[in-house]
Amino acid sequence: MDSAHFAQSPFFLFPSGSLAILTLMWRLLLEWLSKSKNPIVMKFNWTSLLVIPLFFSLAAMAATEKKPQFDLDEKTVEIKNGLWMSKFEVSNTLYKEFLMGLIEDGRADEVPAFAPDMKVWKEDVNFTNPYTDYYFKHPAFMKYPVVGVSHEAATAFCAWLTTEIGDAVYSKANGKGAKVRYRFRLPTEAEWELGASIEGRKSSEGYYAGGYSYPRDDKGRYLFNHKLGPGNFAGIANGKSPKDYEGYMITCPVDGFREDERGLYDMSGNVSEMVAEYGISKGGSWADEARACVIGAVEAYEKPTAKRGFRFVIEVAKFEEVGYVE
Repeated sequence: MDSAHFAQSPFFLFPSGSLAILTLMWRLLLEWLSKSKNPIVMKFNWTSLLVIPLFFSLAAMAATEKKPQFDLDEKTVEIKNGLWMSKFEVSNTLYKEFLMGLIEDGRADEVPAFAPDMKVWKEDVNFTNPYTDYYFKHPAFMKYPVVGVSHEAATAFCAWLTTEIGDAVYSKANGKGAKVRYRFRLPTEAEWELGASIEGRKSSEGYYAGGYSYPRDDKGRYLFNHKLGPGNFAGIANGKSPKDYEGYMITCPVDGFREDERGLYDMSGNVSEMVAEYGISKGGSWADEARACVIGAVEAYEKPTAKRGFRFVIEVAKFEEVGYVE
């Protein structure tokens, strides 16, 4: 797969303005056709074509021929010798890259099994909402964390990244003359807790990622995306949740809150993150109160939800000295 967009930003690719306009125009056209009184037009189910913008966005990601390169120093944090953790939770954009990659690799039959299940929004949010239709398809949510995916899908995503760019990872530490192949995978629970902890600070189960003992900073700003109190999904009566001035009622972009001192984003809150051990996730989510977002908290799960996503770690799979290369 040609994937130069891996190197373009911490989020790998931002949807272009033209794609957003195309998607909006397509949706407006379909809405107009669906309301037509013409008997010929009325016979066709125009709403069945709403999925086409998804294919537009997938196809746009394959429009370049430049060799991909993943900058290890820019996009990860080394949490221990030889193990790097992604700064960000996996976004909708990057997950779309994975699905497009399967199609280009002749594995289109696997896409339905790994595609996010957006029905989770109907199950997890207690009012009729547009997220089922828009969350994974609309450009406005491209920087948001992918949700509704299974542990098997997250594992397959990491395996695909290993195959796709495992030998295209750049790091200054590698030096000249070193041929390195990297492996992408889910972190173990212990590795996740190591990433969430700051050396020299307490990291017991009562502390949040980064070693904080309180969910606000010294200026009163929330440190992470979480539910403010008991009640509906937003934690505020009548669904109004200003989150102070953070302004997120559900998930937020993967860089929506400030990074911790290490440079990692959203280790507490936003989405609860699956780890290598099946059936448990860490860090709490937008739908959890702060006490469920501490480092030691463990959430059990059986199926995909709107509150669960993942991030990956990278390790050296193969290191070979090939002589000095200018």
